[in-house]
Amino acid sequence: MKQFFILIAFLSLVVIDVVAEHVNANPSLVVPSLQSTAAANGERPKPKDAWEKISAGADIFSKVFLGLVGVWAGWVAHRYNKRQDAAENRSRQTEVKLHRIQTVHQFLPQLMSMRRDEEWAALALVSIMGDKDLALDVGTWYMARLLKQQDRDAIEKLKDDADPVIAELATKAWQKFIPKQVRVEPSETLESGYQWQMTAVDAPQSTVRFSDEPDERYGDFVLTRGSHELALSRGFKMGVYLVTNEFFLEFVRDQAYMKDEYWDRGVGRHKFLTQDKRTLGPAGWPSAGQIPKGLENHPVSGISFHEAQAFCRWLQAKRPSGGTWVWALPTEDMWELAARSEIGFVYPWGNTFQPDHCNSSEAGIAATAPVNKFAAGRSSKYECFDMAGNVWEFVEARDAERWSCVLRGGSFRNNASEVASYLRLVRVPRDHRPPDFGFRLAQLLR
Repeated sequence: MKQFFILIAFLSLVVIDVVAEHVNANPSLVVPSLQSTAAANGERPKPKDAWEKISAGADIFSKVFLGLVGVWAGWVAHRYNKRQDAAENRSRQTEVKLHRIQTVHQFLPQLMSMRRDEEWAALALVSIMGDKDLALDVGTWYMARLLKQQDRDAIEKLKDDADPVIAELATKAWQKFIPKQVRVEPSETLESGYQWQMTAVDAPQSTVRFSDEPDERYGDFVLTRGSHELALSRGFKMGVYLVTNEFFLEFVRDQAYMKDEYWDRGVGRHKFLTQDKRTLGPAGWPSAGQIPKGLENHPVSGISFHEAQAFCRWLQAKRPSGGTWVWALPTEDMWELAARSEIGFVYPWGNTFQPDHCNSSEAGIAATAPVNKFAAGRSSKYECFDMAGNVWEFVEARDAERWSCVLRGGSFRNNASEVASYLRLVRVPRDHRPPDFGFRLAQLLR
């Protein structure tokens, strides 16, 4: 269409120029009319001078018009060529992206055989191809999809992706999920000096073997270890008391939930919320800065294995115990020796159950109790409190799977049979946070 208008303008100029040349060669074609007009006005006609002026004006007009049309035609041609180039570039880019996307789909089945996640497989292949633009496109789409689905775990895992484009997109998306941690001003709580009381446990002089009934179990998850040996080649220290709410508050105040160095990669700690569903902390706390009233001296509960581990790492960073000892969760063998001694008692205090020695269901409390309440139930040799009842205790177990953990000791929900020191609670998800899960500290030799 544009070429048609340019052609019409050019032909118009040609016609004007031809007519002007023809009239200039035959002035008689227009002079008579000029003479008649002059005579009618009572003037003496001057045909030659008049025609020269008309001819000169027409010539100037034609040249100016021709110049303007030429400029306009050049501008139109330039714009047309520019748009054509842009269209060709878009077409080439589209073809390249289509080819790459086809490649992605070609290899998706192989990648999905490794992990059942089509979007992850697409991101992995884009990363392998090294195409930043395509990674940005696919990643942006995928993050939008995950945000819409509120899939916090998937976004948190992608924060550590090897592709920096994907990792950056995931980090930005993650910021929309992280609950704001409330900064808590120090408050007056009970003196927590007793938290540092540790009892030294020497390595046994000989092999310690327990022969427990392998078929004894209570439900699917509370069972014995059967016949087993304790692997203890070095001495250690065991916490006399369980970690309390007031002690755990120090961890929360220090913003430890927000510090990556205390947590394993991929742990979805954004889920570890208090009752306000906004701040991070134990599940039974009203908020991050508020311990349940009157429970300062009770064991912290409603926490996961991940939180107990993070607390130990935080404590090691903040309050290291010299260069010899390291804060940690006790291993299962350490816990069992401290609770049963080399003799292999059924309960920490002996072989006969005493209802006033521990916070089991027989005590009728139906909740946690102060960590120093049941002095009569201390372990006979190492004098540790609450190794039966109150809360289940996280331990490091050799046979635990990567997703699960083991706990020992029973809780206020369990009866006399279930708080026996030879029983263990197994196959518990590491992010599980019931109101009767807690822990005690240990110190291991480097």
